[in-house]
Amino acid sequence: MKKLTIFDRVLTLTLATTILTSCGLKETKAETMEIAPEVIYEQFREITEEKEIEANEELDQIEIIDKAINLCEEEDEEQEYNPIVRATSNVNIRVSSNLESDTLGVLSEGCKLYKIGEVDGFYMVYYNGNIAYVSKDFVREETEPIYKSDITKLVYINNDTPIFNEQGETLGTLPQYEVCEVYGEEGNTYKVKTIDFSGNVLKSDCIDLPTEVIVVDLSEQVLNYYKDNTNVRTVSVITGKKGHETSVGVFPIYAMQRNQTLRGENYASYVSFKIAFDGERKIYIHDSDYHVDPNGFKHGWRPLDDFDKTAEEKHQIGSHGCVNTKYEDAEYLYENTSVGVPVIVKH
Repeated sequence: MKKLTIFDRVLTLTLATTILTSCGLKETKAETMEIAPEVIYEQFREITEEKEIEANEELDQIEIIDKAINLCEEEDEEQEYNPIVRATSNVNIRVSSNLESDTLGVLSEGCKLYKIGEVDGFYMVYYNGNIAYVSKDFVREETEPIYKSDITKLVYINNDTPIFNEQGETLGTLPQYEVCEVYGEEGNTYKVKTIDFSGNVLKSDCIDLPTEVIVVDLSEQVLNYYKDNTNVRTVSVITGKKGHETSVGVFPIYAMQRNQTLRGENYASYVSFKIAFDGERKIYIHDSDYHVDPNGFKHGWRPLDDFDKTAEEKHQIGSHGCVNTKYEDAEYLYENTSVGVPVIVKH
């Protein structure tokens, strides 16, 4: 029997409440679910069929609804989480659990790191490939869900390389830095999917990526954020215009900051979230849509509908090289990614 997704959980419980209300039934687990009835009976039957939950023409409401809810409860029990710490204010990241020890960097307010353990008033954390320490006084503990995926790993193409089918026939050419989702392997090849192709590539043409990576597609003007080998968010972006093109390549995030003024030739822009990845050119992922924050400060400059334009139109109104996003997307990335995560910029 298939598991229900979180979306299906909410929908199923809503449907269950609707049916119970209309039938006047009380003796079921669904009775305690405080969800307003908003959908109709026929939709519930579609869900039960799609999820292979047995449903007769007469439909025993109590039995079927409880079965659906039990599946949801099983899913909750099986969900795994990673422990993290999130900064409540800017805090130094140190090489040991001592306030006098050397610093490796600063964890900006709102940013997170993965927690490894605790010692002497400090949290032991994973920072940019190293074990480090942050004071408990300036962070709080949280958890985040671990995503489950059919993708076994992520890789990127080292040099332009062919992708071919099972018969060895070439399907096309993958450009350097193209990111591939790997679904299997056989001998010296990976079975992969990209935005344009599904086929096989030689392992020798691929470089492994960690399970968390940000991929900026200059041609499509989108950003894909992978977590646990799962594409968890796709973001509309605006990248560098002609003469100021965003550099292609692989760049680790080296700094994350809030409420910064970005300055260049003939401009100064105040942004809410800055994720720095190309240190040589000072290129960042940041919000750029115009908005006023709760304190009355004006941020950004772009109208929101800029992000609804086609890729070709976006190239005409591009940035000075930075990866522009909406406020809500920059906030999401800021709160979920961390220093050391690679950013791949590709065509």
